[in-house]
Amino acid sequence: FRLYRKRKGIVIAASQSGEDFYVGSGGQAIVQNSSHKIFLRQDPSKFHYTAQAFNLNEQQSSVILRLRTVKGVESQFFLLSDIGEGALVLPLEPSFYWASTNNGDDNQLFAEVLEQCHGDFALALKQVVAIAPYGAKALQEQMLRMDSQNGGRRSANGVNAQMSATDQIFNGGIHQRN
Repeated sequence: FRLYRKRKGIVIAASQSGEDFYVGSGGQAIVQNSSHKIFLRQDPSKFHYTAQAFNLNEQQSSVILRLRTVKGVESQFFLLSDIGEGALVLPLEPSFYWASTNNGDDNQLFAEVLEQCHGDFALALKQVVAIAPYGAKALQEQMLRMDSQNGGRRSANGVNAQMSATDQIFNGGIHQRN
């Protein structure tokens, strides 16, 4: 890492566990030679090790432990840098959400929509963004709310929670946003 900084290069090290940075000397070298550190929501039961490895003060630790992620909407993160520090929010654009999700329900819905679109990825992406911008689970919850408001009957706009999401998309059950 020192060599990269000396030559004005960059290296990005990412991990889902702070443990990767506090176990062994390699992790400490990364921490000591990184000018920018980004923290997402952390597991409170293990965070004290991460806080110690990154030499975080009590206020920084407190902010990091309060970070939230709202699936399909936004992710809060804490930036610790040579130029400053603070909690920031990364809003999630629905197209990016759908292009990067690895959630099983999302993948199943996308596969069904892709099949209905005869393999046209761009059209399938446009369809899922229009009807489920915050993911398959949010769409399912919306359908159940609408269904319960109508006592299990088909609602005025044709949505019925017992229908599959793709049936509703392609049979006009949900009004699509343009």
